[in-house]
This record gives sequence, structure tokens and C-alpha cells, in this order.
Amino acid sequence: MCTLKRMAGLIFSVCLMAAVMIVPDTAAYAKASVSSQSVDMTPEFQNPDIIEITYDAANAQLKHIKTNNKNLIARQTYQKNRKEADRWDKENPYGCAKIGLYAKKTGTYKVTFDVYAGGKKASSHSVNVFVRSNTDTDYPIKKATFAGKTEFYGVTGKKSGKFKVTMNKNYKLKKIEVRTYDKNGREVVKTVKNGAKITLGAYAYKYENDYSYHSSYNSSWYYDLSTRLFAETSVRVYYQNTKTNAESSASYTLYRKPKN
Repeated sequence: MCTLKRMAGLIFSVCLMAAVMIVPDTAAYAKASVSSQSVDMTPEFQNPDIIEITYDAANAQLKHIKTNNKNLIARQTYQKNRKEADRWDKENPYGCAKIGLYAKKTGTYKVTFDVYAGGKKASSHSVNVFVRSNTDTDYPIKKATFAGKTEFYGVTGKKSGKFKVTMNKNYKLKKIEVRTYDKNGREVVKTVKNGAKITLGAYAYKYENDYSYHSSYNSSWYYDLSTRLFAETSVRVYYQNTKTNAESSASYTLYRKPKN
């Protein structure tokens, strides 16, 4: 009788080990990765791509995007998914998504959403949102200057100058990106050091498409052109709260008369 019990116990242990091996690790098989678990932002300011999600499975999509307070509005602003992995897209082989936020008031909020893959729920996620006024003493950026001046409006006659940012207490600088456009109107992104001399873009954003179609039955033609009034140089400052680990960014834009 004892032998039968020992055998039964052994069989149960083997079955239990097999079951543990079969059950997938939800962390390892999560169908998305989120850019940050917490973000910083200011009230009454649109952040169209503040939360970025990278898909880890084919045919993925976001569902059930919710906030825990009516003073915070969340909405999906971008979606790209694929049936099969794109080996040329190293960062987002299966696609990605973005969620934009708008806060009416300062406070601490939370955004939750689910990721579905193949029509089934694959994972759930939450992001903490810290909303602070730029008049608060703990606002991330204490001072930002270009060529020694704090004004970032109007059209400048300068072609270059040093860009420097000073962070407030409890915040650290992560990186600085400078976005300009080349003579064909395509975006160029460079990472620079704090206090480095940057060259302002000389060309405006431009999109041009000349399309024609001809067949034995009919033909068509159309032309599209979209451009900006000035040559824009956008300086985006990425930072992190050293207490909450929340990450976010702020942008400063400089304008010049374009060559194109």
C-alpha cells in the first residue's frame, strides 16, 4: 500500500513538473514592450506620442485604453502592424503603436491598456502619469538657451549657436536630439551633447508626389505638394525623474527662412 502511495506521489510530481514546463512565462511571452512605465508631462499640453509600444507578435493591436481620472485623456495616435516580421526593421519588426495624452489638471494618474494578437488578449499594461505645471519648483527643466538667449519664438537670423539646458533638482538629462530637414525635405536626426554648438536647418519639410497611371481603358494623373513656411530645427530634450524614474521630453523649435 505504501509502495502504491509512493508511486502515485512520484507520478504526481512528474506531472506537476511537466505542467510547470508547459505553462509559459507571461513576462517572457508578453506581446508588447512599453517605452516607459511612468511619464512626466505638463497640463493643457498635447503629447501625441508620449507612450510608445513595440509589438512582439504579428497582427497586434491596442484595446481598452483607459485612464483612472476624467482629467486625463488618452487616445491611440499611431498604429503599424504586420502579418510577418520585417527583418529590415530591427526596432519594430512586428510594428508599433503610440498613445497620446492630454491632462486638464496637475496630479498623478494612470493609463491602462491591453494588447491583442491574433484576436486574443496577449498582455495588459499600465503607465503612471505625473502631471506638473511648468511654474512648479520641481518642473524638470530649469533653463534652456540657444546662443545665450532663452527666447524660442520668431524667425532667427543665426545659422548656429550653442544649445544648453539646465535641469532642476531631482531630474537628470538623458539625451538631446536635433531634428532638421535636408534639401529634399526629409528629416535628419542627430544626437548632440549638452552645451554643444548646433547648426540650424536650412531647408523646410517637404513632401512631393507626382503620380500618373495609363492603361488601354483610362489614364489618370495627380500631383501632391506639402511643405512648411520656415526651415524648422527642433531640439528635443529627454530627461528622467530620479525619484519616480518617470521619463519624458520637451521640445524647443527654432525657425529660419528656408533655401528650398
